[in-house]
This record gives sequence, C-alpha cells and structure tokens, in this order.
Amino acid sequence: MRLYFILTTLSICLALSGKAQPQKANAHPGLKSFAQPDGTALSFKLIGDANINYRETTDGFTIVKAKDGYYKYAKRTWSGNLKASKIIVHNEGHRDQAELDYLQKKEKHLRYKRCALKKKRKQAQAGLQ
Repeated sequence: MRLYFILTTLSICLALSGKAQPQKANAHPGLKSFAQPDGTALSFKLIGDANINYRETTDGFTIVKAKDGYYKYAKRTWSGNLKASKIIVHNEGHRDQAELDYLQKKEKHLRYKRCALKKKRKQAQAGLQ
C-alpha cells in the first residue's frame, strides 16, 4: 500500500511539473518494401520519428521519393534540404555499373542541415496544432 502511495504521488508530481513528456515513436522499425513504378522491388529503412524522418538503403545511402514516383538518391541543396538526384535506387546486388560509380562519390547517411531542420520542425509543429 505504501509503495502504491509513493508511486501515485511521484506520478502526480511529474505530471504537474511538466517534466513528463510523451515519447516520440520511431518512424518505422525494420525494413520497408516498396515497388518502384517500373515494378522493381526496393527495401529501405525508415529512420527518425513521425515528424522528421529519413529513408536509407540497406547499405546507408539516403533516398527520397521524386515527383515521378521513383525513389532516387538524395543530394543536399545549398539551403540544407534534401532533394532527389537523377539516379534511381536499386537494392544492393541489383545495381548497374553507372549506379555503383555514382555511389562511390556519395556520402552515406545524409541529413538535413540545421537551418532546414528547424524549418521542417516548425512545419511539423504547425501541422499538429
């Protein structure tokens, strides 16, 4: 009974102090599958939370969905955003030589720069209100 009282009191104190914050959920655990518009199967990881997230190939290259519906390798703009390159993404083991050559020059795990990230967070927060 005493333990119940202590835990209840502690929970109430945390709630009133504003220290209890809801946990952000991960975007999606494990691999996600997608069919490119030409029917090619693609597997990728979704990293981040519900507001700010990234898609990466199984070997760590950041990808974005282009306007034509294809996932393409991400490249960073001068403003710090990520946009689609012209190279369509394929799973490891299914890449042609041109794609492999392109990836030799690419940085893995691209992320938004600070200025672009702040803007994305503001947009996400505005969407929640």
